[in-house]
Amino acid sequence: MTRTRHGHHIRGTEKSDVPTTIARCGGPSRCAECAQDVIDHVTSKAITAGDFKTSFSSDEEGVDYLKQAKRAVVLYVNGGKIEAQDTLTENDVYIVWFCKTLQNWKALVSTILPDGMYYELTYNGDKKELYLDAYSKVDNVVLPMRTRKV
Repeated sequence: MTRTRHGHHIRGTEKSDVPTTIARCGGPSRCAECAQDVIDHVTSKAITAGDFKTSFSSDEEGVDYLKQAKRAVVLYVNGGKIEAQDTLTENDVYIVWFCKTLQNWKALVSTILPDGMYYELTYNGDKKELYLDAYSKVDNVVLPMRTRKV
């Protein structure tokens, strides 16, 4: 699928097909159906370990771990196609949280895409392996807090 059900282009896909009509729903950033189509498209991409052939080692001095985390998410979201037109770039990815302990590190990462996806990257320095977990935001509710008077 390169377009949402309402005809809006899904970022990271080819723009070769021209829809006959595009709904005025606001696209993935404002329309729940279009946003779900983007989520379905992103989560349907099958990424294999072979797609991460780029060096993600962390045992050399001066390695930029944040850049490696961003690069891994870009590779995952773009489905392994880094040179494709209108794909996600490292500038579209941001680090929410990062921690390094000894030879290991972990980063929580998100993108500017309105798909509600969240990525957790864990580098195991003993095995020299990078793990990527992808999550989709399901809900966001405000919970009332009770304070106890002292």
